[in-house]
Amino acid sequence: MNRRLVVSFAPKFIKMAAKLNTNLQVKVERVIAGLEIEDNHKSLKVHKLKGHFKDKYSCSLDYKNRIVFEYLNDEEIILLAVGSHDMYSRDL
Repeated sequence: MNRRLVVSFAPKFIKMAAKLNTNLQVKVERVIAGLEIEDNHKSLKVHKLKGHFKDKYSCSLDYKNRIVFEYLNDEEIILLAVGSHDMYSRDL
């Protein structure tokens, strides 16, 4: 079943996304549209993170860049950060 999720945005995500180049911003928009439909999560390579980020999930924009998000409940996710793997060295 194609369950639709509500996607919300942390202020930090919005700031980070605004700093991306235009090509990456387009990819972000496409991935967000995909994240809204839970059945797409496998094709987006959504995976649970480990360690310090154990309650968070990630999906790829491209080889270098990721979106990190968290499930708030069964129907809603919040996008926390976007960028390269370097963001894992910071607090989200």
